[in-house]
Amino acid sequence: MSAAYLQLWARNHALTREEIESALWKTRTLVKTSLMGQTLHLIPADELTLYITALKRSRVTSALRVMAKFGITHEEADAVTALIADALANGPLGRAAISAAVRPKVSKRVREWMAAVWSIVRNPVSEGLVCYEPGVGHEVKFIRVDQWLPKMKPISETEAQCALLSKYLRSYGPATVRDFSKWSGLPVPQIKPLPEMLKDELTEIEIEGHKCLLIAVD
Repeated sequence: MSAAYLQLWARNHALTREEIESALWKTRTLVKTSLMGQTLHLIPADELTLYITALKRSRVTSALRVMAKFGITHEEADAVTALIADALANGPLGRAAISAAVRPKVSKRVREWMAAVWSIVRNPVSEGLVCYEPGVGHEVKFIRVDQWLPKMKPISETEAQCALLSKYLRSYGPATVRDFSKWSGLPVPQIKPLPEMLKDELTEIEIEGHKCLLIAVD
């Protein structure tokens, strides 16, 4: 969290730690979750569906690839996610408590995977089913999104990815599609069509021989 406080303070020196914590844990206008690069982010809570939808397919596919090395099928992976959701039905839990609730109900190969990975909540977090709760001290706790935030309007994957590219270019443009791929973790073939969909919003400029995208009004 110290990195998050510094990142926000660097953009607005008037922000206090107390205001950020209030937005996260009291008014819940911010949400803490894992997003780009599987790293922690604080984002506006009403944009959670946008980020999750844009990134979900790529992130879940990556997690399933690891699980497959242990012989775990997609159906078993979905069952683990359901067990985690059940474990959190009565409120937030830490990683150890979630693992303890799930372990007796899964196969030997799933238990082997659980012992090898840092966190078994990666899939439900990537699917937008689980996010972070305040916790106690240094203990990280997770909570079901349907118990923490209001229900949000769904958005299509294409619409979400276009919005994410637009957000990225507003902050980091000019940039290439490959730059966006590296930042977001989305594969280049999947996002290559996006600039054409945003052609009325974007312009193309050349920097040192490289064609880069920029928001036209910028």
